[in-house]
Amino acid sequence: MKRFLSILIILSLLFIFIGCSDNQDDVSDTSDNSINTTESDSKVSFGKDNLDILFSDPGKYKESKIEFTGLVFTSPEKDEDGTYLQVYADPENLEKNILVGIEDPNFQVKQDDYVKVTGVVKDVAEGENVFGAELMAPLVLADKIEVVDYITAVSPTLKTIDINESVDQHGFEITLEKIELAENETRVYIKAKNGTNEDVSLWEHSAKLIQDSKQYESEYNYEANYPELQSDLSPGIETEGIISFKPIDENIKKSKFIIEGSSDNYDIEINPFSFEFEMD
Repeated sequence: MKRFLSILIILSLLFIFIGCSDNQDDVSDTSDNSINTTESDSKVSFGKDNLDILFSDPGKYKESKIEFTGLVFTSPEKDEDGTYLQVYADPENLEKNILVGIEDPNFQVKQDDYVKVTGVVKDVAEGENVFGAELMAPLVLADKIEVVDYITAVSPTLKTIDINESVDQHGFEITLEKIELAENETRVYIKAKNGTNEDVSLWEHSAKLIQDSKQYESEYNYEANYPELQSDLSPGIETEGIISFKPIDENIKKSKFIIEGSSDNYDIEINPFSFEFEMD
């Protein structure tokens, strides 16, 4: 254990030096390569809601338990003793840099993965960023690290509205499976099937959510890497995906989702696919 922690501290200095050139919130090595080794004054269990307390004085909370999700933003380091990561505990704003080590040299993780970390605060690295500001990064010894998706790490579902309704026009069928409400977005889960004998097109950019007199346009979430609907469907092809919108008002009872499409058979008319749903 002592050897592992020593390696984590040494590698943290390398992580810090690499990270500071890209983001002013990261930490860089001090001139004397110092690590704060003050004994802990207090033990607190840290999670998403109170990480600001930890970052106010990381050296004060050694041996405190911690659980958080975040974004791995440098290439992980490995040796015979373990795997070492630099993680943003606030991935949406690319802030709260935490240095994480786990005693597992075979743990599979890569840069830009989202991870859930459970462990103990063991130390703190102190330094300056490229602008000369003093910064501190907690060093965490992980008991467990789990690679998770964007939704788990950044946009947890607050409410799910199960719908599972389909609209079929001449064999071109769209199914609205469910809608998820999150703090920072609304997610619409869609399936489409071309049961016709001609090519059809589905226009994801036309998707809208309507509540009373307010209309929400679809927004591409570059960070989430959600599955995308195929736009051009040959006969017999099925596709499914997630369309993202700004957060909608869950206090408005009735809402509507609309998406448009077309068929290469100009003898038939494809109207907008429309779905009404309620929040309850």
